[in-house]
Amino acid sequence: MIEFESAGFALPETLGAPRTALAEPLPSIVKGGRAEIVFRGTPPAALSVPPRWTAVRAADRDGRAVYVVSAPERTEAREARIFAALADGAGELALPLAVLDALAIRMAPSPFRDGVAGIGFEVRNHGASAQTLRWRLAVPEAFAMANGSFKLNQPDPFAPDFATEPAGELTIEPGGLAAASAMVRNLDPLALYRAVLEIAVDGRAITRERRFGGCVGVPKVSRPVAFDGRLGDPAWRDAPEVRLDQPSQYAVLTRSTARRDNPEDLSGAMKLLWDDDFLYIGMAVQDDVFCNPECDAAIWRGDGLQFLVDPCRDSEDKPGKYDYCLGLGTKGPQAWCGCTADAARAPTEEVSDFRMKITPTGHRGDVVYEIAVPWNRLSPFAPAPGANLGLAMIVNDDDGRIRDSFIAWFGCAHSKQMSMNGDLILLG
Repeated sequence: MIEFESAGFALPETLGAPRTALAEPLPSIVKGGRAEIVFRGTPPAALSVPPRWTAVRAADRDGRAVYVVSAPERTEAREARIFAALADGAGELALPLAVLDALAIRMAPSPFRDGVAGIGFEVRNHGASAQTLRWRLAVPEAFAMANGSFKLNQPDPFAPDFATEPAGELTIEPGGLAAASAMVRNLDPLALYRAVLEIAVDGRAITRERRFGGCVGVPKVSRPVAFDGRLGDPAWRDAPEVRLDQPSQYAVLTRSTARRDNPEDLSGAMKLLWDDDFLYIGMAVQDDVFCNPECDAAIWRGDGLQFLVDPCRDSEDKPGKYDYCLGLGTKGPQAWCGCTADAARAPTEEVSDFRMKITPTGHRGDVVYEIAVPWNRLSPFAPAPGANLGLAMIVNDDDGRIRDSFIAWFGCAHSKQMSMNGDLILLG
């Protein structure tokens, strides 16, 4: 929306055809490569490009002006700002070009199967010629959980017991995709790890790093999961069980009131499934006392679940994060969004589009949570087999006085750093 006010000039009721406009969608450009920008209408007087870039007008095509932009091979830019000066000094068009590496690299974990998980990578060749590369994967450090979180400045040396060769060679044709992984026998499913990928190609050395942990494979279901208050749908049987019951996962907030003598005082068993519409979360909580005297944005202060989601787990570009809490409070079952990565599709307010059932079992303070999170609530994450979603889950505990403790699967409930999340990998 444009707001305009002038005593001597009025805006037209309608806008006519632009004098100069893009005739085709703005392309991306590969480092060391070229891209065409095509205009219709009056051609620009000139194109302004960053230092070491070039822009040359080529032969017109179908009556349209064509400019060829060339990018240097060595640049750290992820976006190039191109400016098209309009004829007769009428203004300029700002044209942001996405800049791609000739080799686009994505690192992602491999899920646990029979006690073995790992870290892998994909490489897409955006260049114009085939590329042969040598690669090596290492996992030099581990981070143990303590008091429900991690100290990332205190890593422990780690000696991986590789089940597969952690090095090799790949040849990738132009436009092609290649992948490799290294499986590890001695990964702790409750620890974080630092993985390092080293690639040698065309006389250059490329290094990538990322943290990973948990490595939970999430099965896909062919029909919506039914909620019955006891995780009785047969689909849950195919989901691996994620335990929240170890002393290292328990965090004390108020020492004068917090008490956990055994797993029956506070623990959880979580299962996850997915389909094209939802991420399904099932959690069976054991608790000695159920108490949630809260509602709305304060629902997290009582017994309930709270989860932090990284929708771009395998990317360095983070649009934001999601912080959801839910519980059975004074207004009944409620969910609330405290942080969002997409305010248009998932605003920070009470969540009405979760499908959920929260059921006290009648035994002490035990509760069963069944939740279906629509994928728009995790935008821009795109569900597909192999997609990697970051998750941290905590079970908050209030035994009648105050929220004095919680038990966690990855993450940090205090700082909400996404780098401490665990990894979900969607299965086909």
